[in-house]
Amino acid sequence: MPGELKMNKEQIRDGLAKGQTLIQEEWAHPFEHRWVEELIAEGIAEATPWEYKDNYQCEMRYVTRKRQSK
Repeated sequence: MPGELKMNKEQIRDGLAKGQTLIQEEWAHPFEHRWVEELIAEGIAEATPWEYKDNYQCEMRYVTRKRQSK
């Protein structure tokens, strides 16, 4: 069952631009999953691979602002 919608795409984008990290859990709202994938495709964000965390009992990944290559 998907989680409650907590933020919109612009809020995610703004948080990443400020250097914040989004910890996305597998049960996040489907829109939040889609928006992160869109930000990755746009070259704005990058994410670690999904990984199961025992202490959270779910898969999660860390989403950050994409590092600019020099």
